[in-house]
Amino acid sequence: AYFPPARRIRHAGQTSTEATPHAMSAAPTPEILNLTAGGLVLDLCPALGGSIAGLRWHHPAGDWVDLLRPTSAGALARHDIEGVGCFPLTPFSNRLRKGGFEFDGRQIELPPNTAGRHVEHGHGWQRPWQAVTATQDRATLRLAHAADAWPFDYAIEQRFHLGATGLDV
Repeated sequence: AYFPPARRIRHAGQTSTEATPHAMSAAPTPEILNLTAGGLVLDLCPALGGSIAGLRWHHPAGDWVDLLRPTSAGALARHDIEGVGCFPLTPFSNRLRKGGFEFDGRQIELPPNTAGRHVEHGHGWQRPWQAVTATQDRATLRLAHAADAWPFDYAIEQRFHLGATGLDV
């Protein structure tokens, strides 16, 4: 099934490398950044955890084939990060047992970020990212984190390149 993009924030053929800032508007659906190359379309949702909202291929017979689980319009409207096809796990993957760990002799305790008793997948998937560059087939998404419950400042980027035969992240 083909999932049409919600709204573009960068259109193919624009010469600027600066993506339009995506402050959340009154619209219920976050903006989608669309990349295209050959018969591939990649939908990114910077505001929704720097996620991939869809990746699909146009089959020569005319059908669209989803290569990742497509994000429904309802999931986008609800800002449901668990409804997207893929999201980044940062600053750590998997889980921290009971939300804590020791670093350099200091015990770090983090607040729960899911319904379970462990802290899972970091917090980057629960924060809005910024689209810092975008062209027809490339985009860079960035998250800058100032220390809070996670006691370390950091910045991280995802660089996407959609080619005619695949996606590099």
